[in-house]
Amino acid sequence: MNLLDTTQNKFNYKVLEHVLSFAQSAKLFESKALCLGLSAGVDSITLLYILKWLEVNRGAPKVRAIHINHGTRAETKLEEEFIHKYCKNLDVDLTVFQIKMDLEQSNFENNARKQRHEIFFKNLSKQEDLVLAHHIDDSFEWSLMQQLRSSSIESSLGIPVRNGRITRPLMCLTKAHLQRFAVNASLVWMEDASNLDTRYDRNFLRQVIGGPLKERYPKLLKHYVNRSNQMAQDYGKSIFPKKVSRVLKKQWHRGGVSFINLDYKSNFEGLAPLISEAIKELSSSNRGSLHKQVLKYIEMAKSGRKGPMIFSGKVKGYALKGVLFIVHEEGEQSLKVLDEEVLRKLKDRNIASQISVGGLKSKLLYNKEVVFPSMMFGPSSNQMKMKGLKTSHPLLPKTTTYCLENDIWFSSLSNVLDQSRQDLQFYN
Repeated sequence: MNLLDTTQNKFNYKVLEHVLSFAQSAKLFESKALCLGLSAGVDSITLLYILKWLEVNRGAPKVRAIHINHGTRAETKLEEEFIHKYCKNLDVDLTVFQIKMDLEQSNFENNARKQRHEIFFKNLSKQEDLVLAHHIDDSFEWSLMQQLRSSSIESSLGIPVRNGRITRPLMCLTKAHLQRFAVNASLVWMEDASNLDTRYDRNFLRQVIGGPLKERYPKLLKHYVNRSNQMAQDYGKSIFPKKVSRVLKKQWHRGGVSFINLDYKSNFEGLAPLISEAIKELSSSNRGSLHKQVLKYIEMAKSGRKGPMIFSGKVKGYALKGVLFIVHEEGEQSLKVLDEEVLRKLKDRNIASQISVGGLKSKLLYNKEVVFPSMMFGPSSNQMKMKGLKTSHPLLPKTTTYCLENDIWFSSLSNVLDQSRQDLQFYN
């Protein structure tokens, strides 16, 4: 199996592991065997190599191939011979079917696809899934084509990763990834000259629009993937399980709302619609799209940054571990008053005492007067048991600055609960 020895190339090894991880996450390797619709192009040739490598080295399902010779060009005989040799070198069973088609016939692309699929499914065993070599670029082109032809949102999402018994494990890679992999692995392939014929819609989009767009906007495919994945989740079309956190929404009567992760982790994936709705309720403006900003806000919290993130209509978003807090301008003014109240109480503090976990949870989740950032304050001895915060907080600047200057320990209530500390003492 020397032909499959690609582990010495770091990039190729990462690609192999990435495809395996993607296929397992999307449950593309659930069948006992795989049948690849194989052509002589770089996408197909590379996919067969990847599938065979994963079969031999990672216990993926056994793969075989079907090649369909359309008989439309003089080169198809050479391509068929080339594929026979390639499959033999990889120890892959190959079946070849020949059909007669004419490139000049109307709706050639659609008719050819129908005939191929008829042959594929007629020759699939009950234990096999059909594998096709579509990748991210293909999906983007298909999505663009559908948007030009139709107003349907679902059809514009792109090519599905799984459609019944059809699976597409290369939907985690771009054309550039595949070409780099193929060159690194010293693979040989053949180019189909008909792919340059712009009479066909896909070829037209690829050559006249796709190329210049990708040069002008190099992150185009990245944005397309992120947008399509989010839309698929929102419309219930994603093949991947939706990540929804256990979160409590807590309203603050002075003009704010908190989202509290009940596991006290900064994971708010899947909550973008609810967060957008809360922002709109607080905002003085109905203009602008929130979707991208809300996703950035969720990512901000996940990365440990506390904000603020500025939304339209004088709304700001803050974050601490396990908690999001959205507040409008009037609410921020109320927090300045709250800052003075907390500072005054802290200066008049009594002896610190312990509070049960149940009592702490009740304060965070149900006490309407306890509002973000939900700080807990205690003696400096707490520092030996749990590290406190070392910078002032923008919503309680006077109180937290006073704590830093007077050696008073403080941390967010959600962080205290996350670490399950029962030996800390707090000022009431």
